[in-house]
Amino acid sequence: MLSSIERKQNMDKAFEVKKPMKGITIGIIDDVLTTGSTMSACAVMLKEKGFQSVFAISCSTPKLEKKKDLSQGK
Repeated sequence: MLSSIERKQNMDKAFEVKKPMKGITIGIIDDVLTTGSTMSACAVMLKEKGFQSVFAISCSTPKLEKKKDLSQGK
């Protein structure tokens, strides 16, 4: 499994827009939102190409482990 830094590096230049679309609103969908690197990289590229607004939707997130609450002394 990639770390969050590796995921971000892996997404660098992963997406491309052939034709800039100035003033358009677009939605992107990702099946699982883990670190947000995929959506972030895609949204940044779309904004750089002139899209006015980018909305992101995720279908799920991975199950997170509960962290021990150290403030309770347990």
